[in-house]
Amino acid sequence: MLSALRIESFAIIDALEIRFGEGLNVLTGETGAGKSILFDALSLLLGGRADPRMIRAGADEAVVEGIFVGAEYAERARALGLPAEGPELLVRRVVARGGKGRVYVNGSLATVGLLSELLGGTVDLSGQHEHLSLLRRECHGDLLDRFGGLGERVGAFGEAWRAWVRLETERRRLVEEEGEREAQRDYLTFVLAELEEIDPQPGEDEALEAERKRLAEGERLREAAAFCEAVLESEEESAADRLARALRRLEEAAEWDERLSPLARQLEAALEEVRDVARSVASHGASLGSDPGRLEEVEDRLAALRRIARKHGGSLEAAIERRESIRRELDELSRTEDRLGEVEEALEAAGLEVIRTAEALSRARREAAARFAETLLPGFAALGLEGAELEVRFEKPTGAARIGDRAIGPRGAEEVEFHLRSNVGEEFQPLARIASGGELSRILLAFKAALSSVDPVLCYVFDEVDAGIGGATALAVGRMLQEAAKERQVLCITHLGQVAAFADRHLHVKKCVEGGRTVSRVEALEREAERRRSIARMMAGTEDRTALAAAGELLAHSRRPAPKAHRSHRRSRGGGAPRATMS
Repeated sequence: MLSALRIESFAIIDALEIRFGEGLNVLTGETGAGKSILFDALSLLLGGRADPRMIRAGADEAVVEGIFVGAEYAERARALGLPAEGPELLVRRVVARGGKGRVYVNGSLATVGLLSELLGGTVDLSGQHEHLSLLRRECHGDLLDRFGGLGERVGAFGEAWRAWVRLETERRRLVEEEGEREAQRDYLTFVLAELEEIDPQPGEDEALEAERKRLAEGERLREAAAFCEAVLESEEESAADRLARALRRLEEAAEWDERLSPLARQLEAALEEVRDVARSVASHGASLGSDPGRLEEVEDRLAALRRIARKHGGSLEAAIERRESIRRELDELSRTEDRLGEVEEALEAAGLEVIRTAEALSRARREAAARFAETLLPGFAALGLEGAELEVRFEKPTGAARIGDRAIGPRGAEEVEFHLRSNVGEEFQPLARIASGGELSRILLAFKAALSSVDPVLCYVFDEVDAGIGGATALAVGRMLQEAAKERQVLCITHLGQVAAFADRHLHVKKCVEGGRTVSRVEALEREAERRRSIARMMAGTEDRTALAAAGELLAHSRRPAPKAHRSHRRSRGGGAPRATMS
């Protein structure tokens, strides 16, 4: 609620502080005393447009401060990154003549836009359309859903809608990327075909390089093998021949000396080793026969492997890893195509669920609309709006998606808008187009009374709610304000004693001259006698015994329990039943 309002150098107000309470707060006083200035100051505090002409003559700036109390205010402040300790929120708006105003929230500098986010939707000013959540079409659906107790159906639809949106978003992405995936598949297939055609194997380049070196040095190797074979055995005076002669002489000598026999056997083994090496060298040399074709094959293969390595990471191991990576990517692309089919199938089922929950919500909304229109009629009649009727229209949602043969948006298969005609024979008009003034205030009061248990607004502020009424209608207005104030704080500027009598807190605004300047002062009427005298002056312009008695009767009447709402409503000629229509 709004706990306090402090105004400094604003219009005719030099400095003024007002304390408000819970329930119904009424502000009374003579015309021109500054009651509506308080309304304008509060509008400024809620983010309204600043005008340097608001600044009191002789001052450089005007200041409006308000203390808002409630956990919701602190939560909003923290969500917006503003300081908040405890449930109190101090908001300060400064208007300077130079046009550079300032906004503070709990002492921290803020912007007007941030101020609107912070307090928007928590306070309704009945004379300022920019703060009237009830006049905003986008709020009508929420209010109707709240009135009808449709939270469960709204939640079921919202869950189905979000699931459908997720799937549709994924489907659209998969479809939009289809061309890109096809191009990627073609490219990867081409690269993989090249890799698989060459089919590199781990370590193959090193083995081929060694083979190439052997083939390139084949002649030298053959010459070396032939030389060794000749020296060891094939030519005259070879190592084998010399060893053989030495062996024969040693064997002859062993016949004379047995101690030489082991040495002869060792020499014989050496001879066999030399002959074996000679044969191996000869065989190896024979295997190194000239093969230019093989050398060319090896060099071509090495060139192909090196080309692949350069294209895919600089090494044969990187090229092999790239081949495996491409195979995985192609497999993923195949799974993506399968996913598209799965998504389309799931999307069809999700669409059916959206339609089902949307249709259930639509039926419930139409039932709630009929009840809501009927609920308003007694309030209209009590407020002197005998010919007023409500028409709840259901129109195609903006930005709707086609699901099957239905157009459905984030809030359902329709958008809700309240249309009203205030007199028989007139056209129904959107609520936002109803003429301003007392009639609008009373219409909105009837709405708010009907929605009082579900409207999220924390504070109603009414100006001119009593314009053009009196007698029983004024009493009905007072009673309706009293009932609305059971659910939230209500601030009402009034000229009628019949309305002021229902107040929980009565504030009297008076104008006086101090120091040669006109100023406004606010006095809280705490005692019963003070309230009775003020109401008597409002009703009769005097405080005589008759006026005071009438004022006392009004105060007593305001404390009596409200009579049960009379649901029947006499319709004026030409009037029809409350309606809920689809445009």
